[in-house]
Amino acid sequence: MTTAAGLWSVACLGLVIGAGFYMMALFASLVMLLTLKTFNQLEIKFSKQKKTK
Repeated sequence: MTTAAGLWSVACLGLVIGAGFYMMALFASLVMLLTLKTFNQLEIKFSKQKKTK
């Protein structure tokens, strides 16, 4: 996820929390964390493959 996408996600999360949709905010936070973790692992995997070639 790019920095800009992360900023938009956090801004939207703030709006959702401000509107009082706490369960939706919790779900969105978990999805964002899962996405960041997954893409971080993929980036590590592919950067190692690129270095070995």
